[in-house]
Parts: sequence; structure tokens; C-alpha cells
Amino acid sequence: MNTLKTIAISGLLAVGLAMPALADEQETQDVAAQDRGECFDLGRVKTQRVQDRQNVLVEMRNGTHYMVTTKNRCAGLRKNGSVIYDVRSPNRNVCPMDSIKASTTGSIRTGFVAPCPIHTILEVDPDAVETVDAEEGADEAS
Repeated sequence: MNTLKTIAISGLLAVGLAMPALADEQETQDVAAQDRGECFDLGRVKTQRVQDRQNVLVEMRNGTHYMVTTKNRCAGLRKNGSVIYDVRSPNRNVCPMDSIKASTTGSIRTGFVAPCPIHTILEVDPDAVETVDAEEGADEAS
């Protein structure tokens, strides 16, 4: 019985000691991504628009635009739908280590929607984005 208690306590201590190391590693990755300009402040988002099942266009209050791309197609993301960000950073910066998921609020579809890891966050030229939108509209019309 004492052996089981010792093993259980040792396991808890190992997990407890590993958690700060994982948090430090995550913080280091967040800082590096922020330094590369791959993050944006969630509190400064003006609008966001789901382009397709893998891309979300985010417009910031200062006019900067970012294209958020998930690692894979994301279940539940619909063109012009809403997304929820799962942000791990305490300062509310959205970075490639975070994830997004489709919002089901106010929708007939309810239930659990799995989060989708963010692969890249790239600053994009709003004029180029408008051109892409115009081309998509022309493709849909034909």
C-alpha cells in the first residue's frame, strides 16, 4: 500500500514539475511568434470574415489585415460565419500556437465543435484581398 502511495505521489510531483517547464516553453514560442509579427491582439479586431473552411480574414482597428489559416480544413467553418478564438496567451494575443473553432451561437447547429489549430497568421494587403473577393464573386456568377 505504501508503495502505491509513493508511486502516486512521485507521479504527481513529476507532473507538477513538468507543468512550469511546458508553460515556459509555450511562453517562449509565443514571444518568438510575436517578434516575427505573426500574432495580433484580439482586443483590437474590428471585423473578421470566414473565407472558407480553412481561412479567416481579420481586419484590425488600425486597418491592418491578417489571414488566419488553420492546419487543416476546419469542421463547422462556413463562409461569412463566425469564429471563436482559443487563446493561450494571458495578453490575448492570437498566435499560430492557438486555435479557432466555428461559433454555433444563434445557430440551429448546436453542440461541440472541435477546435482547429492555427497554422499561420500572415499580414495581407487589403487591396489584394479585395481582388481575391472580386474574383471569387465573378467565379460564383459564372
